[in-house]
Formats: sequence, structure tokens, C-alpha cells
Amino acid sequence: MVAADGKRYLTDCLPQSDMLQLVEATPSHHAMTFAKWLITGENQLDSKSRDKAYQLWDSSLLQTIEVGTYEIHYRPYS
Repeated sequence: MVAADGKRYLTDCLPQSDMLQLVEATPSHHAMTFAKWLITGENQLDSKSRDKAYQLWDSSLLQTIEVGTYEIHYRPYS
């Protein structure tokens, strides 16, 4: 696969189109259910991420953070 930096790296994954072909070739009555989940799941995750980003943008939190700084919140395990 081609990474964000333009280089090609070996991966252990499939593009969505190939995954759908693999699911279609699988002899199981659950194959189509999985294919529908695969297609709609990505859209739902993108939608949730977008909603969270808009919530952060609309909140006053961004105004309290100075650009170029960071703060580490450490929560020890109980």
C-alpha cells in the first residue's frame, strides 16, 4: 500500500474492494451481513469522528490551548 508519505510499505491488510470480493467468495450465510456491516461501519465511524471534531471546534477548549504546547494527563491505574 502507498502510505501518506508516498512510500510503499508491506501490509497485512486488504483494501475495502478486495475485502468485499473475499466476503462474496466465502460460502457462509453470514457473508452478506458482514459485507453490509463493512460498508456501513466505515461511514458510521467517519460520521462519529466528524461529529466529535465539530464538537471540539465549537467548544471553548481550543481557545484555552496555546499553540505549540501540550499537557500530559496521567491517570494511574486503580
